[in-house]
Amino acid sequence: MLNRRSNYLINPKFQLKFTFFVCLLVFISSLVYPMTIYDLLERVIQHLGQVSPKLIEEFESKQMAIITVLVVWQLGFTMLVFVISIFFTHKVAGPIYKTMLYLKGLRHGERGKLKFRGGDHFLELAEEVNLTLDHIDLKHKECFSHLEEVKGDIQTLRGQLSGEQLTLLEGIDQKLSRLP
Repeated sequence: MLNRRSNYLINPKFQLKFTFFVCLLVFISSLVYPMTIYDLLERVIQHLGQVSPKLIEEFESKQMAIITVLVVWQLGFTMLVFVISIFFTHKVAGPIYKTMLYLKGLRHGERGKLKFRGGDHFLELAEEVNLTLDHIDLKHKECFSHLEEVKGDIQTLRGQLSGEQLTLLEGIDQKLSRLP
């Protein structure tokens, strides 16, 4: 079964803000085309006015039709960019969200491997988190192995000490026993 998310707004604040700025940039930059075509048609109409005044009405109506089509295309293209941006940000926000849930789970004692969906971005992040946690686990085990050796040494010393030294040694042993 495919691992799919049905909610495409994982982090709405980030995703909508990013998408808004991308769409605004696309919309503003694409205004150049209708404005340029409008200006070009205005010049043609001025030139036609000198040649045939009858053609002016025909060109003016076509000018408005062309501008209307261009504006509709521009709005449609901006909507397409909006949808694509939501899908793109979903591929970024999803792994970040999953990493946050994974780290929260670690704090609550859950342990497994962090995995992202195949189409997500930052797949290397999951691999790096897993390698880092494996390294921490290894170091943790090494430390506790050394602590077990220290506990053994304490047991050996216990028979050789008395009085204040034995009390101090028992205090150290108790502190070591409280370690997780």
